[in-house]
Amino acid sequence: MEQAGVPIVRVCFKEKDVTCAPDDIREYPYYLSRAYLPLWRRFQQALHDWVKQLPRNAQGFSPVQAIQVKLGSTGDITPWHGRPLDSKYHIDGAV
Repeated sequence: MEQAGVPIVRVCFKEKDVTCAPDDIREYPYYLSRAYLPLWRRFQQALHDWVKQLPRNAQGFSPVQAIQVKLGSTGDITPWHGRPLDSKYHIDGAV
């Protein structure tokens, strides 16, 4: 994503610690970047196109009835857990 212009956000997973050990750092794309939204839309369109082309069964039904988006390991709607090491990437509501 970085080569597409999306900044990579380094996040300290142990948000309450003053210092952050290297093992506690995770990397995420900066979801509010102008460069990120077109990539996300392109992914969504490709998924749509793939599902649309799947063959229907004998009754004419699509083999896919629903798609559930996995929003992280816990299903949270926050962009990441922890605090960005660079405060300019803080997103309100992120925990």
